Amino acid sequence: PTSLTNRDVLKQSASLFDTMGLLSPVHVQAKIFIQQLWSHKCTWDEALSPALAAQWLQISAELISARTTMINRKYFICSPSDVVELHVFCDASKCAYGAAAYLRYKQSTALVMAKTRVKPLKAISLPRLELLATVIGARLANFVKSALRDSSVMIIQSILWTDSQITLHWIACEKSLPVFVSNRVREVNNANFVAHLHCASKDNPADLLTRGITTKQLQQSSLWWHGPQWLAEFVRPSPPIATETVLPCLSDCCEVDTPNMPSQQ
Repeated sequence: PTSLTNRDVLKQSASLFDTMGLLSPVHVQAKIFIQQLWSHKCTWDEALSPALAAQWLQISAELISARTTMINRKYFICSPSDVVELHVFCDASKCAYGAAAYLRYKQSTALVMAKTRVKPLKAISLPRLELLATVIGARLANFVKSALRDSSVMIIQSILWTDSQITLHWIACEKSLPVFVSNRVREVNNANFVAHLHCASKDNPADLLTRGITTKQLQQSSLWWHGPQWLAEFVRPSPPIATETVLPCLSDCCEVDTPNMPSQQ
């Protein structure tokens, strides 16, 4: 159209049908942009400003390009007696949060599905967003296990990964927590993960779906389609020994996360 409106943006964004979330790192940019329009209180048929229109045209071009992405529908070849692990990676940024689920069989890994959401319009701390990401991860794990229950894939264990040590502390904490935090920690713990582990941001594929990348970057990203390189050789580590560098954080108002630890290998 000669003048783009909020209605046009929503229509073009919805035209990318991606129920499995496999194109989330590209699609999330459209979701963030739409939220930006609502924060500017743009009406349905109000023409966008030249700056916003130019920004949307770039995002729209990526959405169109993403439709050409070739996706391997076969995870790997295994028999009904073979056992498989489910690894769920979670992350949050100041704009969005979400999770990506991967199956691991021997030395093969494959992306199953992903889910991303934009942050609420109401101000919320980054640690809370990281916690919300693990809730998405827990729901994703439950859905994948339920969907594959009658297939030849036998999931023996599921593991949750996050780069937020505050979130990991909340999940493991046995003390009283704020209601918002405790309710979501309970849901994560009910997902029956065998472990909740730390993952460096550079090795976290969920980082891609919270900040957005181009279609070309997505198509060439081994991190997105197969997870971090060390995942194929993953051996579950022993629980980390608590040190003075891991500080208790019962309040959710802290915006500063602890530095990234080395990736688990």
